[in-house]
Amino acid sequence: MLEFKVVTNGLSAEFGRTGGGVITAATRAGSNAFHGSLYGYIRSDKFNANSWTNTRNNVARGKEDIKQSGFTLGGPITKDRTFFFVNVERSKSLTPDNLIRTLPTLLQRAGDFSQTRTSAGQLITIYDPLTTRPNPAGGFIRDPFPGNVIPAGRIDPITKAILDHYPKPTNDNPTQNFVQERSRTSSVLPVVVRVDHTAGRHRLFGSFRQSNSEDSSPTVSAAFPDPGTNGSSSIRTISASRSRLPRTTGRMS
Repeated sequence: MLEFKVVTNGLSAEFGRTGGGVITAATRAGSNAFHGSLYGYIRSDKFNANSWTNTRNNVARGKEDIKQSGFTLGGPITKDRTFFFVNVERSKSLTPDNLIRTLPTLLQRAGDFSQTRTSAGQLITIYDPLTTRPNPAGGFIRDPFPGNVIPAGRIDPITKAILDHYPKPTNDNPTQNFVQERSRTSSVLPVVVRVDHTAGRHRLFGSFRQSNSEDSSPTVSAAFPDPGTNGSSSIRTISASRSRLPRTTGRMS
């Protein structure tokens, strides 16, 4: 990349049909001399401290392994006329993607809401819909379940079947009571090729970009469906441009 610019406000017409910001980038061009580079980046959980959220929920430090490497090469095809530039990069990553959710407690799964309270400690009353009746003063009234417990025979079989797909809590907290460590894997292979050509006062260039990627996120249960293995995807972009240098004239006095 030769340069980039971030446009966040007052977009011109060429950047229409979008909201927020726009990032524009210009690729580097080749020259009469061969130039190239090699680069790499490594990140590992061995160098990381555990996150605040993991520490709070007694979860071990998540696995992380990020490796990026690539090269660039540019030079002449025909001296002073045609040049090329190539960039290939490969990125593979294993990053933490812990799942933290609030699930029905073991008592709630059995219909017992006697310990279900608000953050202020007030009992959340569960009312029996079959006791709904007109209120002489207006509206309707109904009675709570005795002890705030729904009888086992009143729980719908479909509800029981749905609950079977939910994992059980991993701690006794009223909220965020399910924590599971997991990791997300991703691999990306972007390729950029650019060719520049000069013909008199005309300058032409064309570029080809392709990015192949694959992502995988493990599914914990049917209650929390994740993308799973998204398979491979490929994005291709082809662009071309022509410019003309102004004619220069000289005058002798």
